[in-house]
Amino acid sequence: MACYSRPPMPRAAPLAAASMALLATLAACDQGGTVYGSPDAASADASAAEARASDATEDPRGSSADAGLDISLDAVEERSADSGCLVTCTAAAPSTATCVAGRCLIVLASGRMHPAALAIDATSVYWLDVGQPSAGNGAVLSVPIAGGAPATLAAGLANPSGIAVDGTNVYWTDSFVPGDVMSVPIHGGPPVTLVSGVSYPAGIAIARGTVYFTYGGNVVAIETDGGSPVTLASGLDNPTRIAIGEAAVFASASDDPGAVLAVPLDGGAPRTLASGLHDPTGIAVDPAGVYFAESSQPGAVRAVAPDGGVAAILAAGYGPLSIAVDDISVYFTSADDAGLIGQVPRGGGPVVAIAAGQGGPAGIAVDAVNVYWTAAYDGTVMLTRK
Repeated sequence: MACYSRPPMPRAAPLAAASMALLATLAACDQGGTVYGSPDAASADASAAEARASDATEDPRGSSADAGLDISLDAVEERSADSGCLVTCTAAAPSTATCVAGRCLIVLASGRMHPAALAIDATSVYWLDVGQPSAGNGAVLSVPIAGGAPATLAAGLANPSGIAVDGTNVYWTDSFVPGDVMSVPIHGGPPVTLVSGVSYPAGIAIARGTVYFTYGGNVVAIETDGGSPVTLASGLDNPTRIAIGEAAVFASASDDPGAVLAVPLDGGAPRTLASGLHDPTGIAVDPAGVYFAESSQPGAVRAVAPDGGVAAILAAGYGPLSIAVDDISVYFTSADDAGLIGQVPRGGGPVVAIAAGQGGPAGIAVDAVNVYWTAAYDGTVMLTRK
């Protein structure tokens, strides 16, 4: 199967127009990306690409099954002279892929109405279409990681805000007043209201059979199958995004000045891990640290130990919005004009541009091999290999 070229979209100009070389049904692509702050990056990338080309029959990243994509490495391989991106095209892969700056950007869904927060499980990507505020046309949707038609799981939402998923259900907050916390089976079915009539529910996360969410100045827990909500902390300064650690709910509180807080899972006095922040938003956690986005003036990706300390700056600038983390790196979406999907080592270092020129990048998630994000202005849900 041939790979077809198309002219670049205007928002992709920061990546260089000639690099948008191939539009095709995707299979696999050499990894690449622009490294910020590394003067030798271009020559290093060229040498690496040459080495990979001589070795192209053996994919060191493992089989296609690892990525959740239906990819045949025996299919036709073509190289884009403009970008140095090795692409294998196959009819079984997702319907749209573009090779940009040595990396394949896969469109899992397009034509959406302001896709924003997203979550993933082993087989699918779930996200919220925000729609038009208060117009009642927001939705919860899913699409297989392997590609296919998006499915609408819930519709008619007023202002969906946060999303989370476990092996059974998708959970979300709808922050129109009166706000709701709701769930729906991952394969579709009647939505269930877990909590109703709360003011502006926002962040949501799931751990060990419990749904945690924020509304007003509160962090609240409720069992996934319903019951009475339990307030873990109250009187906080506008907690919005949350992430669950081993012993605490970590929340970004976005009042100015903002803070990052730790609330014990069984309730109790919150601890302030970082303060004096400018609009903290996205947050993620692993056993080693709490990672968060400080989204304004001029913004930074930062990290602090779960028990507090100095909040280190991993990447300055960029206007980061949402955060995801794996064993090596922190990934973020950027609200600035570059439309950046960035990657930075957990200990700090050069920022790698996984993608740029994205229209309104919003939510982000990662698994062992892929990075997923939404681009609200473009109306797309995207995937690329790490």
